[in-house]
Amino acid sequence: MTPFADMLVRWALDYPARRTEPFKGNDFAHWIRHDLAIAARDLISRRDQPLRIKASAGIGQWASIPWLGFFDLRATLSARDGVYVVYLLAPELGTITLSLVHGTETLYRLHGPTEGRRMLRERSAAIAASIPQFHARFSTAPITLGSPADTPLNYEAGHAMGRTYTLSDLATADLKGDLNALLDAYNAFILLEKQGSTASTRAELR
Repeated sequence: MTPFADMLVRWALDYPARRTEPFKGNDFAHWIRHDLAIAARDLISRRDQPLRIKASAGIGQWASIPWLGFFDLRATLSARDGVYVVYLLAPELGTITLSLVHGTETLYRLHGPTEGRRMLRERSAAIAASIPQFHARFSTAPITLGSPADTPLNYEAGHAMGRTYTLSDLATADLKGDLNALLDAYNAFILLEKQGSTASTRAELR
């Protein structure tokens, strides 16, 4: 098992018990934000892509779904909006999902949760459909994160494609290869979006 796989196993195994502890100043929350993010950065150190890496255990309190995200600065700056790649830990299921996902904040603010989720599902399906060359490696099927809370349901609605790992999967999974391949898919989608924007601008100028 690789060092990064070991860290993902620790994340999944320890999180359910550790989130019963006080959040403020918690050393495990710091480990998620700092150590886990640094380990992930090492996996993509050779990529020529403007990526910001951030991990979260929650804001002021433990998150129902902690995450480790990769944000291309051409597409988004945070998990609130835009498209990004993220590891989502489902503590109740003991699974970790690597996901190309669409953020929720603007859609929910403008349309509310029910309509916002419907629109998210449409957008995530369109994202997946735009990059079919990655379907052989990643599933476009819906994911489940094992919780009826808003945040997990939002992630489920925004999921475009990815792969879910059980703890036993992590011992043999090609984590570095999967992550870089999904970042390739992310980059391909961004380039398509930029081409579409350029074509629209040229059409408007004619």
